[in-house]
Amino acid sequence: MFRQRVLLLTFCRLNKGRVHFVVVFNLTRFARDKYDHFALRSHLQSLGISLRSATEPIDDTSTGKLREIRTENEGLVDLTGVEPVTS
Repeated sequence: MFRQRVLLLTFCRLNKGRVHFVVVFNLTRFARDKYDHFALRSHLQSLGISLRSATEPIDDTSTGKLREIRTENEGLVDLTGVEPVTS
């Protein structure tokens, strides 16, 4: 998985300006944890690339970002069996 991510980011960097979106089937498959998810997303944004999901309605609007955060938290519950702390 790590090698695939490196290849993806290298491809995106080398094709900056020609790649506009990275589409994943499901956000829970994009990264192993919330930190990695948002670090990768931030790196993509620095290259002018937006993240999209085939199964979740996310986009670059404030509503889309909120959905992304909620989806990522729900994915963590599924993977760990532990409820995320919300306060």
